[in-house]
This record gives sequence, structure tokens and C-alpha cells, in this order.
Amino acid sequence: MPKKLFLIIIFAAFFILPRAAQAKEAIEIFYFLNTDCQPCQGMTDALNVLDAKYPELTIAKVDVSSDEHKQAVFQDFMAIYRQTSLSVPTVIIGSKVFTGYDVNVVAGIEEEILYCQSNICPSPQTLLDDYLNQLGQEDQATSQTNSLLFWSIFLIVWPILGAGAIIYVLKKYKKQ
Repeated sequence: MPKKLFLIIIFAAFFILPRAAQAKEAIEIFYFLNTDCQPCQGMTDALNVLDAKYPELTIAKVDVSSDEHKQAVFQDFMAIYRQTSLSVPTVIIGSKVFTGYDVNVVAGIEEEILYCQSNICPSPQTLLDDYLNQLGQEDQATSQTNSLLFWSIFLIVWPILGAGAIIYVLKKYKKQ
């Protein structure tokens, strides 16, 4: 009897518990809206219903109507997801971007939620952080390149200017 109990515990530890833990992971949604946007109000209501239905959702609502920083974050997200449209409402979940509001868009969002419940979906926040880090590294490389260019030009131009000045002074001195 103890051997069967031990096998049941091992079975539960390796097969049942990891799946239960995996199912409870948070599913991140970024929702970009404008307070004056009529479709945004409909999307807000729809996301509230989905939030109540799926407790593992984490919804970050970002109002881009008046804050330049939030507009920049929205533009960064659209660059990450290779989207050209900057219209609201826009919902990002996993690797998908949903723009606009209608029954099909809400159904697509719910479909992606169900997909992310049983699969590993990328975190939009992690993608944004990686993107911003990459931009920072590119800025640093550009800064280093600019510095190298400046010093190269300075080290070439400065002696030429100095030699030109000396020649000018010598010619002036010779004439007198």
C-alpha cells in the first residue's frame, strides 16, 4: 500500500502540479485608448467582461489622449509589433495586436486569451523592455561612433589648421 501511495504522490508532483501552476500564470494585456473615443468605451466594457471571466488577466490601460510619454510608449509598442496604424482602441496580447472595436475583434481577443492559457505567450512588457534596451545599446553605439568620428576629424583637422596658421604667419613675416 505505501508503494502505491508513493507512486500516486510522484505522479501528482510531476504531471498534475506543474500544469496547475502553468495555468495560473498571468496573461498580460496592454490596452491603448483615448478618453474621448466612443469605440474605446465599448472596448473598455468588453475588456471588463473578459477580466471578470478570466481572473488570470492583467490589463494595463494606457490613455494616450494627452500624455506625450504614454504616446511614445504606444509608438514603441507599434514599432515592436511592426504596426503602422496608431489608432485606438488597440489591444496587445501575446504576439497579437487588435485594433478597433467590434464583435470580431473582441472574439479574437478572447481566442488569444484561451490560446495563452494553454501556451506560453510573450509578455508585451518584456518585449517593450527588450526593445528599449536594444535602443539604448544602439544609442550608446551611435554615441561611441560619433565620438570616434569627432576625435578622428579633430586629430586630422587641428594639425592642418595649425600648419596653415604657421604658414600664414611666416608669409606675413617674410613680407615685412
